Amino acid sequence: MQPAGHHSQILLKALADPASIQSFSLGEWDLLLRQARTAKVLARIAILAADMDLIVGFPEKIQESLEAARKIFAYRQRLLSWEVGRIQAALRGLESPILLLKGAAYELAGLPPARGRIASDVDIMVPESALPSVEAAFLRHGWEHSLLEPYDQKYFRDWMHELPPLVHRDRAGIVDVHHAILPRTSRLKPSAAKLWSSATTLGDSGLFVLSPVDMVLHSAAHAFHDGEIALALRDLVDVHDLLLHFGRQPDFWTNLAPRAAALDLSRPL
Repeated sequence: MQPAGHHSQILLKALADPASIQSFSLGEWDLLLRQARTAKVLARIAILAADMDLIVGFPEKIQESLEAARKIFAYRQRLLSWEVGRIQAALRGLESPILLLKGAAYELAGLPPARGRIASDVDIMVPESALPSVEAAFLRHGWEHSLLEPYDQKYFRDWMHELPPLVHRDRAGIVDVHHAILPRTSRLKPSAAKLWSSATTLGDSGLFVLSPVDMVLHSAAHAFHDGEIALALRDLVDVHDLLLHFGRQPDFWTNLAPRAAALDLSRPL
């Protein structure tokens, strides 16, 4: 008999202490693989295990599962970068700046949360005034609305912080176009203008990402307000990685709480 709560700790233990998986029983491995797939962190565990040269000591079927997770992640990683390039091409000529959010930002900025993180879509933010021209450009270049019912269209446009999701008709790539980071209906009202004022350019790509402090705050807000509780652990991993990475920068910790107050995000933080 396993102690009470043991099953709920398997995945947390693997993430916090990857070396511990060497001692897992086949039953624990079965549970871990299923939990990690559901939480979308299996590729992360596979990469951590490979970093520590642990995989060769695992049973063959487990090796196959972890190797498959790594290959799927590598493929999706290339696809994400390519899709961002297609988005830039579609919006070329518009005066609107493009700010990458979440997975796309982590990947193209080379940040720690990107390792093993599979993004299902590309999230971008543009100024609200640019939404009509940006949407029209996407529709001209092969993207289509995935939600066609008038109710859904009105709901997104009147109450949400983004356009209805756009899906490319040929390759099924999804782009979510945001004008803010929380819905209009949210009690919290982080200013998009303040986010833009501190955004930083991503090399010479012409793209923008949130500042380090704002990126942490957005990740925390997303974790508590997105509604997909099945992915809450992945959101927590994102926050963990960002804090460890940016926490080494001068003034990061002293700026974090005041910035959260300025953006109305103290509670998520």
